[in-house]
Amino acid sequence: TKIPLKNNSIDTVLMLMVLEHLENPQKVLLEIKRILKPKGKFIFSTVQMYPIHDAPFDYFRFTRFGLKNLLEQSGFRVIENVSQGSFWEFWGLSLNVYLFQNILQFTKKRETIIFAFIFIFPFYIISFIMNCLMYVPALFADDKKSRFNISHVVFAKSK
Repeated sequence: TKIPLKNNSIDTVLMLMVLEHLENPQKVLLEIKRILKPKGKFIFSTVQMYPIHDAPFDYFRFTRFGLKNLLEQSGFRVIENVSQGSFWEFWGLSLNVYLFQNILQFTKKRETIIFAFIFIFPFYIISFIMNCLMYVPALFADDKKSRFNISHVVFAKSK
């Protein structure tokens, strides 16, 4: 894919939760590098651990190490990688997604609005409670270098 912009013409590129959906992320990173001015900024976010979504266009999960390697191979220098999430947040998120997907499948089989209302409305209450319960331990966890990151926000510069 060629972005219809001139070489070295853009100061900053912002890409949020897209990288994992690209069939060839390095090709896209090289194209971003091409349009960025020297020392241009590239800010993006991507997931590390999240259930499959937007299938069949959900291709990758990235660790901070994989992102650094991919960016360096594409001509970028990582300025900062802000890893987000902890074990507790990951567990709560996974449980919420699992429950929601199963409730949706159950209600779709019944094809009535009453089933959707009966099951989905209480889910939102349960989900809120679960989020609160999972967030409290996350406040006290020292997970700066967690192995259970949900996502990353990366600040990089074109070399």
